[in-house]
Amino acid sequence: MKYINMKVLMGILLLMSFQTGFAQQTKEQKALGSTSSFKATLKSKLVQQRTVQQPGLTSGITMATPNNEEVKLNIRFEEEVKNSLTLVGDVNGEEENSFFIRTEGDELRGNIVLKSEKLAYEFYSDKLGNAFLREKPIDQVICIEYPEQINQAKVPQTEAKAADFEVAENVYDLQSLPGAYGVVLLDFDGYFLPAGTGWINGNSLNAAPSGMSDAAIQEAWDLISEDFRPFNINITTSQAVYNSYPQNRRQRCVFTPTNNAAPGAGGVAFVTGFGYQDWPCWVFILSGKSGGEAASHEIGHTLGLGHDGRTNPEEGYFRGHGDWAPIMGVGYYEPITQWSRGEYNFANNTQNDLSIMASYVGFRADDHGNNFGGSTFINKDGSGNINMQYGVIETNGDMDMFEFTSGTGNVTLDINTVSRHGNLDVLVNLYEGSTGNLIGVFNGGGLNTRLEAYLDAGTYYLGVEGTGAGNPATNGYSDYGSLGSFWISGTVPAGGGGGNSVVTVYQNCNYGGYAVGLGVGNYNLSDLQARGIANDDISSIRVQSGYKATLYWDVNFSGSTIVKTGDDNCLVDDAFNDKVTSIVIAPANSANLIEAESYSAMNGVQLENCSEGGQNVGYIETADWMAYNGINFPSSGSYLIEYRVASEVGGGRLSADINGGTTILGEVAIPNTGGWQNWQTVSHTVNVNAGTYPFGIYAQAGGWNINWIRITYQGAAAQPATSPEVDLQASETAASLNGSLALYPNPVTDKLYCQFAGEKAHITILNTTGQLMADIPEFSSGDYLELAGLESGVYLIKIQTEEKQITKRVVKK
Repeated sequence: MKYINMKVLMGILLLMSFQTGFAQQTKEQKALGSTSSFKATLKSKLVQQRTVQQPGLTSGITMATPNNEEVKLNIRFEEEVKNSLTLVGDVNGEEENSFFIRTEGDELRGNIVLKSEKLAYEFYSDKLGNAFLREKPIDQVICIEYPEQINQAKVPQTEAKAADFEVAENVYDLQSLPGAYGVVLLDFDGYFLPAGTGWINGNSLNAAPSGMSDAAIQEAWDLISEDFRPFNINITTSQAVYNSYPQNRRQRCVFTPTNNAAPGAGGVAFVTGFGYQDWPCWVFILSGKSGGEAASHEIGHTLGLGHDGRTNPEEGYFRGHGDWAPIMGVGYYEPITQWSRGEYNFANNTQNDLSIMASYVGFRADDHGNNFGGSTFINKDGSGNINMQYGVIETNGDMDMFEFTSGTGNVTLDINTVSRHGNLDVLVNLYEGSTGNLIGVFNGGGLNTRLEAYLDAGTYYLGVEGTGAGNPATNGYSDYGSLGSFWISGTVPAGGGGGNSVVTVYQNCNYGGYAVGLGVGNYNLSDLQARGIANDDISSIRVQSGYKATLYWDVNFSGSTIVKTGDDNCLVDDAFNDKVTSIVIAPANSANLIEAESYSAMNGVQLENCSEGGQNVGYIETADWMAYNGINFPSSGSYLIEYRVASEVGGGRLSADINGGTTILGEVAIPNTGGWQNWQTVSHTVNVNAGTYPFGIYAQAGGWNINWIRITYQGAAAQPATSPEVDLQASETAASLNGSLALYPNPVTDKLYCQFAGEKAHITILNTTGQLMADIPEFSSGDYLELAGLESGVYLIKIQTEEKQITKRVVKK
């Protein structure tokens, strides 16, 4: 039974701990009481110790581990500010062994690291403010013994030829994704580490500049940027950009020869340290390729990743096979390094790297549609030279679709990834526009691909995705980490465009003036102009049987719309003459299939192999969600939304929404299908106004998997969806949620009223990244939450009563 069994097990363990009292402990975990009482105990021990110690000696306290072993914590740094207490130092008098404890309100965080014994313990608190100390594998707390570069001769020669590549005029002002959710600063020019961090026993440190050349800095940034290209994160060398981000969404990575934080290592980082107290991670290899590999490895740790090693031979870091290595192993010596889920023989770590890192920063938005209807049109000049196209494959399920028209003749297109240190192995699918049939698959010998084909005049579609090579178990890699940038360039014979037309638009009424044929697809203003159609210039239209044309008043498929499923000799009667700025053409009953794993952002879910092929989204718990950017609803009216789901427990429930949860489309119950890979399709019919929206799936109740979502237009007669203010407020005040809870109004401007069964509840408010925004231990039913101080957005409200915990999503205007 997957995670449901784990939940039951955790519930039993928690129940046992409460029954036997907080002094009860297991081999792996020790209860410390509440965080506030643990803080008081620490302060009391400090006072007692100082009463008896001799002047000039370092303060120290003893701590019992879950195994009942005593360790002495020698305090090198102590600070108490408002409601927080920080203690840092060494353990048992050995400098290589360290500890860190920080309490802030009801939150406890810290660790004891015994490098000499390769053992670690973690301090943490639960949502109720109870404090614990648990044993943990040391490489799940801190990166230890990450090897230095041993053999320079084995490093791929692109590093030696770094000067052959273009170097930016200012290498201290590079950005990979300006405006991204999170940021990583690559710091090459020296850094002063203040006292009180978890590094070097809490001491301060003045780390020297890297001394790297501009060419080496450029190469390292190129490599790291491409490794993190799938994610909503900006890899930058600008201190000003880093400073513009809040502390919990930024991470510093220091390149320096000053290796006090981990002498003899290639780099070091705290696992899950991203955004915590501005603690940096460190890289001590000062070259382009190898330094970049070390940095991606350490940044990966801060985003929750462990090491990729092997059990046979037993080793902590796998150096790869063939020309491939995992980033979280050792990537110095292979030309292709990728994120991994342990598909090679004897892997000791099968964690889903991509899903784990996305839980911190999300995937970047999809830049091109994944089907014919959402394809990007490729323009060409009179000689057939196409306008170069750029794209990113962000997820395993992403296929970026492009449309082009061709005259009869030879087509030559190059689809290339970055010129060095690429992760994307490019696979190209060629489809015939008139039938949708796949007519060619292209994959080059390396990462890049060339498409050469003789085509008849007509419309064609090009699908770009990532692929694997060789056998992932022994000498190659799968498509799992085959992600990143690509460019399309080349030549297409001039002409074409009419052979696959299903709609013809005319300049004048009665089918007069110029006439242009259009195939299935989305045509924004630039696409229409590329075909010779002027803005606000269409007066009549012919539509082939079985197809529909949605005409939009404004650019980007917005404004007023009309739908034509047959010929119309003059649009004057519709008040649409000379008003068309964008058009969507599709089969009359077309469906938009969304692979569940192709989300642009998510919270709490994981990916797994699916019995129906590819991957599905699993481990869905209450309040988890997925978001999908750029989903087009071509016409106002009724849509059937189908969900391919599986559950071994039943009782699950999902809701669908658009615009970041501000409009809830409806909810669907998910039954027990008889297994986590026994798939059934559930559906509901919703009303949506025409437009292109971010589309979301939210787990009102967890315990289910999802493989795909299919959206099919049903008809134009249905009423448009009501506004979220009316829809949500009416539903949540007239009928209580889960039979005992009501939150209103939703969306909310300032005061959010909360009613539930019972008199008191513990309420916490989190943003969609899991950051705690407010914690109210005792809240009275019928009172209100003051949300005026929160920024606009979507928040999770968790209500813990004596009987149950309920999580609901609220939109703050």
